[in-house]
Amino acid sequence: MIQTLQSMMQHFGERNKMSRGRQEDILRMLREFASDIDAGLVRAKERSERARKQAAKNEATKAGSAVPPAPPAPPAPPAVEVGGAVDGGGVHAGAQE
Repeated sequence: MIQTLQSMMQHFGERNKMSRGRQEDILRMLREFASDIDAGLVRAKERSERARKQAAKNEATKAGSAVPPAPPAPPAPPAVEVGGAVDGGGVHAGAQE
């Protein structure tokens, strides 16, 4: 749009200074509007990126808290001593047959 207006200004030339001033004002306003739109798009993109990261962080936290902690290991059964040796199925296990 800005390029079209500039080409029209060049084509018709400077008919009078008042119309030239209005055209320049319109061009200035269009440039400001375009830069405001670009800045707004950048801010919106940054906000959406932050929101996406926060949602991913919240999801990871939620998933981590949903998993219950591992139960403690059961205590080891007491060892049974038979004749001074720990019964583990060794020599004493064969003697019981």
